[in-house]
Amino acid sequence: MGWTTPRTWAEGDEITASRLNEQLRDNLLELRAAPTCRVRRATAQTITSQAEPMVGISFTSEDFDIRGWHSTTTNPTRVTPDVPGLYLVSTTIEFAPNATGARSVRIGVNGLAIPQGLSQVTHQAVVTGVPTNVSTTAVVVLNGTTDYIEVGVSQTSGADLNTDVNNGCWCSVTWIGA
Repeated sequence: MGWTTPRTWAEGDEITASRLNEQLRDNLLELRAAPTCRVRRATAQTITSQAEPMVGISFTSEDFDIRGWHSTTTNPTRVTPDVPGLYLVSTTIEFAPNATGARSVRIGVNGLAIPQGLSQVTHQAVVTGVPTNVSTTAVVVLNGTTDYIEVGVSQTSGADLNTDVNNGCWCSVTWIGA
């Protein structure tokens, strides 16, 4: 189905069942279920100790992916929406317990190497034995064809550190309008 740009009707235009279905039924059905995707990291991912460059989180499973925006095998770090417009992107990445250094997460569009990304949060890890969660949210404009979202992380503990999957390594991308 998909969204069809509504036509501008003129005096004398013929109204047919197929035109009504395309212009009304199909577009209303498209709006009823907002295009959305939530992906997860189901196993630990090892992150080396460095502030930059960010390391893309490779999402290995999907809670839901209504329109097939994500693949667990081809570019699993990317979510590539197929509808142009505004998107709400939220992510939480949990790191295994370690009380040294800082943890950062960034939401990037079309790569993580853009200056400061779109959204970045840095947290100090201060409690021994407790996982560190870093979360961020952004509203972004995507073209619906080639633009993609990635979540990147970094950590400065001085040694390799795993993401922790007990409470979450996830990203959600939801279309919120044109």
